This record gives sequence, C-alpha cells and structure tokens, in this order.
Amino acid sequence: MDVRASLQAQLNENKAGSGPEAVEKDPTKRWSRFNTELGRGSFKAVYKGFDKINGIEIAWNKVNHQIDLKEEDQMRLEKEVNL
Repeated sequence: MDVRASLQAQLNENKAGSGPEAVEKDPTKRWSRFNTELGRGSFKAVYKGFDKINGIEIAWNKVNHQIDLKEEDQMRLEKEVNL
C-alpha cells in the first residue's frame, strides 16, 4: 500500500471509530493534522498531516504564539511561513 492510500485509509478508519485520529483540520477540511510529532524547534512543533485533495502526507507546523520572539527570529518565521 502506498503512502497516499495508507493515509487515506487512516482517515477512513477514523470515521469508523478506529485508527489514528485527525486532531485538527483546517477550515476548508482539506488538510488534517495527526497527533504524531515529527520534530520540535525553538518556536514551533512539526506534526504528521495529510492533504486530502492531493492525497499526500504533509508536515503541519504549529507555532507557539506564547513566546516572545526576537525581531530576527520573527522575520525568519515570517519568511518561512510565506514559502
């Protein structure tokens, strides 16, 4: 089973009440975030996600807004978000 089919199966299993649960979705319901953390940096965490339209695994970045960023770090984050 390829990655696309595997992740789609996980989403379908979740609807049936088993398998990994999407813990967050974007407002359009296109992207889902799972609770699988892939990494963590000084001001964000990266989670496993899924793009429903393209059927691909994605990296869902979640920024910690409760920290005060230096201007240099804030500029770096804004540049990354605009990619």
